[in-house]
This record gives sequence, C-alpha cells and structure tokens, in this order.
Amino acid sequence: LGAVRSLSGKDSTKVVFTKTALFDIYVGDGVPEGMKSMAFGVTMQPSDITLTEDDIQRISQAIVSKVEKATGGALRN
Repeated sequence: LGAVRSLSGKDSTKVVFTKTALFDIYVGDGVPEGMKSMAFGVTMQPSDITLTEDDIQRISQAIVSKVEKATGGALRN
C-alpha cells in the first residue's frame, strides 16, 4: 500500500489517492506455489480536473509498475 500511496500527488494530473485498501488475499488453485494473489482497491480524487479514460489508464499503469517494482510481484492475467 505504501508503494501506491507514494504516487499520490506526484502525477501531472495532481491526483490524490483518498483510499487504498487490501481487500482480498487468495492462495490456492491457479496461484503458483509460494505465491499469493492480493487484490487492492484505490480511490483517486483529482484536485482540479475531471479525469479522462486515458488519465485513469495511465495512472493505473503507474500504480501497477510501482507495485511490481516494490514487491517483485506481477499482475495476474
């Protein structure tokens, strides 16, 4: 969660993450041995604009990249 929070306010759109939460952890079928699947929710609040779909996709990719780098994890397909 800290990796996600560290992006808050740094984007050119001045987005603040008002809520970040881990809402599910799964270990079992479809998840490699020694790994776990974790699901997070992120609530974004732009400070001065309405986000476009492109903005949301770009910010979402930045979140995924930051979490992958910080944890060594990967986005599940």
